[in-house]
Amino acid sequence: MPAHRSRTENWRQCLEQIGERAGAIELAARPGATALDAPTASSASPTPIGPRLDIVWRVKVLDVGQKELLVSSPGAAGQRVELSSHLPLMASYVIGQNRWAFATTVMGTRPAPARSMDGIGIALSLPSSVSRCPRRSSERLSTSSFNLPEVDCWPVLNPDTIAPAEAANRAMLTRLWTRADAPASSSTEPMIEHAMPEVGPRVTARLVNISGGGVGLSMTPESHSAIDRSAFTFVRLRLAPHVPAPLCMTVRRAHAKLESDGMIHVGCALDYTWSPDSQRFIAELFARYMSCVQGKARRLVDAA
Repeated sequence: MPAHRSRTENWRQCLEQIGERAGAIELAARPGATALDAPTASSASPTPIGPRLDIVWRVKVLDVGQKELLVSSPGAAGQRVELSSHLPLMASYVIGQNRWAFATTVMGTRPAPARSMDGIGIALSLPSSVSRCPRRSSERLSTSSFNLPEVDCWPVLNPDTIAPAEAANRAMLTRLWTRADAPASSSTEPMIEHAMPEVGPRVTARLVNISGGGVGLSMTPESHSAIDRSAFTFVRLRLAPHVPAPLCMTVRRAHAKLESDGMIHVGCALDYTWSPDSQRFIAELFARYMSCVQGKARRLVDAA
């Protein structure tokens, strides 16, 4: 029996092995999620909720029970992100060069096993089956038509100029959020360009996942080479329509890995050395974004 078929049929054993090795799976909380993404939904055609950007959270597998899969709570900027009960999610995990995906639903919070040191975990419904899927239709991650945000990246030439740029970005986002007629993200681009630190040429990447203290980016070798020589990278992330303007933040490279398709997966840690006030702001922004994402999913589930 081919290895990928064996792993498809023995998905429980694969998840247990991931947990035993302190491994992780990825969860996508999608603004376009429908009740049909849940394992118990009917087989009718799903109706998406308009344009969306998918945010992928990397979470540790804590325990594989008879009815539930317990994972660590997702987080951003060192802060825990709450997930609503009955929220439909897509989950995926990688073994070797293959990726498997399954639909799941948040069942609530549970005490984490003592060995994990996580305190509280998120319980997910176990799938009846998993599906092997292509790993690379969206540069790094590809499951079920995810639409990952594009990220602009600049190598920082003078770190002393980071703090004023991030302060200007925080002030602009706060100002837009307090206005009832907040403009679309595209109309604020000129404002962003005037609030830049001293940087090198721009390159682009895709946001692959978000963890407690960092982000995963997928980029070409040429783009990676452009930022590799700089200690810090200034990034601009668009999360429209829920966030009224691009979010700017500073990261530093933690590790990089060449993938089989020639793309480079870059793990970056959020860095607040030059702008400590950004940590709380970014954590609250991601929490607010997740609240908007979950609100859309709940409305569609209620209407189904």
